[in-house]
Amino acid sequence: MIITCPACGAQAQLPDSKEGAKVRCGECGRVYKATGASRRASTGQKTDPTKYFIIGGAVLLLFLIWMLTRGVEKDPPPAAPDTEQVAEEVEREPYDWNAPSVQQAVKLHQFANSQNKAMLKGQLDGQALLERLPEEERGTDSNFKILAPARQNEILEAAANDLVEGDLVAGWEPFDGWVVPPQEWATAMPDNAYVVRLKVSPLEPAEGLLNRHVEWHFLKVSGGYKAFAWQRWISPEEIENEKKARAKRIEQKTLSDGSQVVEGKVREIPYMDETPQEVRDRVEELITEMLDPESRPFKIIEELKAIGKPAIPGLLTRMAQIPIETEEQIEQLNLIHRTLTEITGHQTTFRVSLLGATEERQESGVKQWFGWYERKFKRFTKRPEPEEETE
Repeated sequence: MIITCPACGAQAQLPDSKEGAKVRCGECGRVYKATGASRRASTGQKTDPTKYFIIGGAVLLLFLIWMLTRGVEKDPPPAAPDTEQVAEEVEREPYDWNAPSVQQAVKLHQFANSQNKAMLKGQLDGQALLERLPEEERGTDSNFKILAPARQNEILEAAANDLVEGDLVAGWEPFDGWVVPPQEWATAMPDNAYVVRLKVSPLEPAEGLLNRHVEWHFLKVSGGYKAFAWQRWISPEEIENEKKARAKRIEQKTLSDGSQVVEGKVREIPYMDETPQEVRDRVEELITEMLDPESRPFKIIEELKAIGKPAIPGLLTRMAQIPIETEEQIEQLNLIHRTLTEITGHQTTFRVSLLGATEERQESGVKQWFGWYERKFKRFTKRPEPEEETE
C-alpha cells in the first residue's frame, strides 16, 4: 500500500500487513499512523461481492489456460518484502558522524568558536528555549511567535551568549559523534526530537583538560535541526579515567609531628560547567578585593560563603597561584583558608606564621585543601550544621 505523510505529503510504500503501525516520515520526521489510500477510498461504502466471484473465476480460467500453454513456471514469484525491513527503511536515518543532526551540532561548535552569535541565533528553537525558562523568567509568555521582536531576541541572545561565553561549547572542537537512540534518552521528548553526543577536544590544550562529551538536543523542523539544549555528558570511560587520575593526585602523608593527612596536587581548578558566567566573574572580583591589604575582608568572606560551592574552584585556583614566601602572601593564603573553612567546615594544618606554624605545616595545609577537593568536592553541597549540645 502507498502511505502519505499528513504533514509534508511525502509518500512511501509499506506492505498491507503494516497498516495501522506508527512510522516516522523520512522527509520531515513526523510520526503518524500508516493508512493506505485503498483503505481510505473504501471507507463508508459497500459493494456487491458477487461480481468479484465472477471476475475471480474468469481470472482463474485464464491462468489455467496460460499454465497449459507455457508449462511449468521458470522462476518463482518474488517473495513479499519483510514488513519489519520495510518499516525500518521508512524510518532509517544515519546514526554515525555523517548524520545530518550530528553535523548540525558540529556546525554550532564552529559558530561558537568563531564568536558568531548571529548564526547561532538562527540555529536555535525559540519556542523550546522559551518553554525551558524558569517560571519567574517566562511569566505569562507561552507562544514564542507572538512575542515582541525585542523579547524574542532577548531569549535567543541569552542562549547564544551561553554558547559563546561559557566553557562547555566554545573552546572545544568535535572530532567524533553519533545520534543517541530514543531508548537511551534520559528524559522523554517530542517525536521530532533528536539527541546527539559529540566527543570534543580542547582547542588550547592545558593541564587537566581532557577530551569530553557534549550532548545536544534538537527538534527537526521543516527538514532542518534547531537546538534547544546542550549539556555535558560524562561517559563510563570518562568516569573510570577520572577515578584513576584522582587517585594519582592524592597522597596520604605523615608529618614530622605525627599528624596523618591527605594531600592533593596543587593546581588550577576549573569552575563547574553549570556555574553561570556572572557568578564566576563575581567570585573573581570578590577574591581580588579580599586579598587587597586595604580591604575589609569580613563582609567579603560572608558574601563568598553565601555563594557557597560555586566559589570553591576560584578560591582554590587563587590559592594555587600564591607562593608561601612573604608574610603578606601568608596573610592572603590565610584569608582564602578561612573562607574555604567557612564554606565547607573543613580544617587543615594551615596557620599564619604569627601563630607559630612551621613551614611544613603551611605547605601541607595548602595541599590538604586540594586533597579535600579531589575526595569530597563532587558530593559536597553545603557546610554541615553544628550539632546542638544536650544536657
